[in-house]
Amino acid sequence: MRNKKFNALFLAVVALLFMGGIAGATYSYWAGSVKAPEATLTQGVSVTVGSGTEVSTTLTLNESSSGTLVPAGRATGSQVEYVISTITATWLEDITTLATGHSGTLAATVSNVEIGGSDANAALVVTAVQIGGTVTGDTLNGDGSTDIALDGAAVPVYVKVTLTEPATQAVYQAVAGKDITFNVNFTVTPSTN
Repeated sequence: MRNKKFNALFLAVVALLFMGGIAGATYSYWAGSVKAPEATLTQGVSVTVGSGTEVSTTLTLNESSSGTLVPAGRATGSQVEYVISTITATWLEDITTLATGHSGTLAATVSNVEIGGSDANAALVVTAVQIGGTVTGDTLNGDGSTDIALDGAAVPVYVKVTLTEPATQAVYQAVAGKDITFNVNFTVTPSTN
C-alpha cells in the first residue's frame, strides 16, 4: 500500500514538472527575436499623394536601437511589445483645377505583410492605422481626422505593429529573427464642394 501511494505521488510530481516544462518552453520561444524597426522609421517617412492615384511606401521592421519586437507579455531587456512608425502625408498636385487649400479625405491601409519574405505567417503581425490625432505611449488615441488640404500642412499617419504569439515552436522558428515588411497605401479623395 505504501508503495502505491509513493508511485502515485511520484507520478503527480512528474506530471506537474512536465506541464511546467511545456509552459516554460512556450515562453522561451521568444529567446530569439522578430526584428524591430530601423530608427529612421520611428522618426518618420514622408509621402506625397495626388488625388485619384494610390501611393505606397514599404516599411521594414528589423533590428535597431528601438528593441526587438515580441508578443505582448514577453518583453524583457531591450525587447518591445509594439512599434509605432510615423509617416507624414502631404497632398500636392502638378496639374489641377482645384485651388490651394481645397479639402480632401486621406485614406491609409496596410497590405502585403510578410515575415522573412513570406506571407505564410503574416497573420501573426497585427497592424493599426490612425490618421492625425495623438499617440500616448502604446495607444493610438483615436482622436485623429482624415481631413487633408491641397498644398497644405503634412498630416501624420501612425502605424502601430504588434505580434501575436505563435501557436507552435515550428511557427516561432519560421519567424524568429526575420524582418517584417508591409506596404502602407495612401489615397486622397477631393471633396465635391
